[in-house]
Amino acid sequence: MQSLATSLIIFLTCFVLLPAQPAAAWLFGGDTLVTIDDTSYSNEDFRRWWQLWNTDNESLPATPDIYIDWLLLAREGARMGLDEDPGFKRQTRIYLQSRGLLMLKYEEVDSRIEVTDEQIEERYRRDEIPRWTVQRLVFSDDVAAAAAYARVTEGEISAAELAELDMTAGGPMTSSENQVRPSAIDSGWTTIFRATEPGALIDPERHQGGSALYYLKQQLGGDVDDLERQKERLRRDLRREQERKLTQELLQRLREKYEVKINEERLAALDLTADDSSFSDDPVITTARDNVSEKQFIAVIRRLQGSRPAAAHAVVDPQQAQELKVETADNIIAQSLTNWESLDRGFEEREPFKWEYQFNYQHRLTVSVEQRMVQPDVQVSDEQIEAYYQQNQQRYTQPEMVKMLMIDETQAPIDRFWTDVMTGKGFRQVLREHFEQQLSAQEFPLNHLDPKVREVVEGLTHGETSRIFHAQGVRLMVHLEHRSPARPLPLEQVRRSIRDELQQQQLELARQAYLDQLRAHARINVKNRQWRTLQQELGGA
Repeated sequence: MQSLATSLIIFLTCFVLLPAQPAAAWLFGGDTLVTIDDTSYSNEDFRRWWQLWNTDNESLPATPDIYIDWLLLAREGARMGLDEDPGFKRQTRIYLQSRGLLMLKYEEVDSRIEVTDEQIEERYRRDEIPRWTVQRLVFSDDVAAAAAYARVTEGEISAAELAELDMTAGGPMTSSENQVRPSAIDSGWTTIFRATEPGALIDPERHQGGSALYYLKQQLGGDVDDLERQKERLRRDLRREQERKLTQELLQRLREKYEVKINEERLAALDLTADDSSFSDDPVITTARDNVSEKQFIAVIRRLQGSRPAAAHAVVDPQQAQELKVETADNIIAQSLTNWESLDRGFEEREPFKWEYQFNYQHRLTVSVEQRMVQPDVQVSDEQIEAYYQQNQQRYTQPEMVKMLMIDETQAPIDRFWTDVMTGKGFRQVLREHFEQQLSAQEFPLNHLDPKVREVVEGLTHGETSRIFHAQGVRLMVHLEHRSPARPLPLEQVRRSIRDELQQQQLELARQAYLDQLRAHARINVKNRQWRTLQQELGGA
């Protein structure tokens, strides 16, 4: 269904959905914190902004400058009419639609779901009891099974005795025992078990015979402990049922509201195997808001064929093709109706989403201004990259590397190890004698080593083993295998990271220069007493 939903979302972009506009400024009342030109912003404005801005849980800054800069950019974006850009409107619509769908679902479905203990207990009595212990007795074939059943019905042996009987005496080849309840088995078996007395063998004709017989060994009713074990599962089941019911009721109301009609004859006549050019602009689905033509409908089908293997096979089978068409029509309608209704409800004008929507709207204005007015001025040349590389050689130099083995007194009898090396044995030979598992040398940047270890390593040559020394509270020794001198990294290897760093530096400078211009043309007044109040309240610097 995920692929279907994705396809439908792509398709439904053809419907015209206009976004609502947020207020020009946040006027929530309360004491004024800052005034820009003739617009005042209160402490409460800042609190709401900070809650939405501060996603990294940072401390409040020393001044409200970051807030003022944000306001200046958002105001400038609105003045420039950047929110009239089609791309900006599309982003607004997508944001409103995605959040609105969640709020619509909560308002019409989730908030209305109520599962009580009484409902759970009623469902438990209906679907979870009795609990039957059933033995499945498997014989060599259906003849042997029928013969065994006859022995029980004729009174020669009991069902319990048959279950324990050896195969050579006419008993089952194998047997297995399970406890089942109505909710876990087919309704046909539920009917059979309800009509069978505990201790009885079930007539094979009731389950179409075969090589197996079923012995109803025990029947248990409900109890408090079993109810408690099933309670959460039953609660989830009941919740899902209510969710489906409320969703269908919502969709039915929306079908009536938006006057949805399906041309059943046209839908049935659509040949999904026909060439796409054969489909017309005549509507398959009509609504008070917009229509879906044959061409639009078949475009959704084709996307389904590409993303769902089952849909690709269904188009060639008449019955499956009809089912696919009905399913697709229903999903197009459901997606369209909920999208339209999520926007028509005006959630962006209701608290608490109102504040989040306005923040998102204005923040995207700040981003649009920076993209339009700041980013185009940021250009990093190859000459700047090369100059930065030469001026910061230490940053772009791989340090001296050493490949070595360290052995301390917690790993081996280090004095004996050192003596063996000094008497002429090769280091690797001594390693094999003292360690069951072969140790491997490791490579480290020389400047990352413990100062004492580094001092010792710097005095060694390739293949040389140090004397025993102390470092970090232990006695140890080092064997140097190889040393690689420091070398500069090639410019091409670091060119992209240098470009990114220089671009970020220039972007920050250009942004600040642009903000300085905005500040120079604005009348800004900050109430420091109000700011101190916010600092005390929100834990600022």
